[in-house]
Amino acid sequence: MKEYSISLRIKHPTAPGDDIAALIGRPPLVVQNVGRQRVTPKGNLVGRINDESSCVFRLLDHGRGVFVDGIEAMLPELLQLSGTFAWIAETGGVAELYVFIFPEDDNNLGFTLSPEVIADLNRLRLELSVEILLLDDD
Repeated sequence: MKEYSISLRIKHPTAPGDDIAALIGRPPLVVQNVGRQRVTPKGNLVGRINDESSCVFRLLDHGRGVFVDGIEAMLPELLQLSGTFAWIAETGGVAELYVFIFPEDDNNLGFTLSPEVIADLNRLRLELSVEILLLDDD
């Protein structure tokens, strides 16, 4: 069985990250505002100015099994934000579901998205990114 997390990541060239967070309606893990000093998640200055805003929201922290099931379960909530995702895309921003998989072994790792899930993600204008963390036993 695999463990996974799912986040919503949004980048926008002009809208303040704080405004994006308010539109999503849940507390962000990270907010960066365009034109402001870039900071680490711990609040330390990085030494450069953000050229875009970004927000990260944790949607599911420790799912078990197949992450596609987690995406399917959260689609009703995401569909309520379809107008927000459309505005983000139409004004130059990008929204993506970011899946991080922690497999217990590296054998037979695969997944299938149904046409319905693909259609919903497309309708929401959400990109899907999947990262798999294979731990080295050495």
